[in-house]
Amino acid sequence: MLILFFTFAVMPVITNLTAVNASYNEGGHLNISCEATGKPNPEVLWIRNGNVKSYGSGAAHLTTNKISKEDAGMYTCRANNSAGIKEKLLNLVIN
Repeated sequence: MLILFFTFAVMPVITNLTAVNASYNEGGHLNISCEATGKPNPEVLWIRNGNVKSYGSGAAHLTTNKISKEDAGMYTCRANNSAGIKEKLLNLVIN
């Protein structure tokens, strides 16, 4: 008797993202996170200006103890696995 098992890949879904438009005060603490599910478990990255700022398996967290105006801008949360890539943007505003 031959028994076959198939594993199907499931495209990532971003399930939790810090507010899409986040506003912080200069000098304050920054903690933004992005979580994703999929099969296999997706790699999750925070990207700014083409540079990876943080990454992890299933989630990525970006923290800074003292945020500055230079940290303001558009950040991309990217979740990817063998089934594909999903992205969401976060516009970080520093007051």
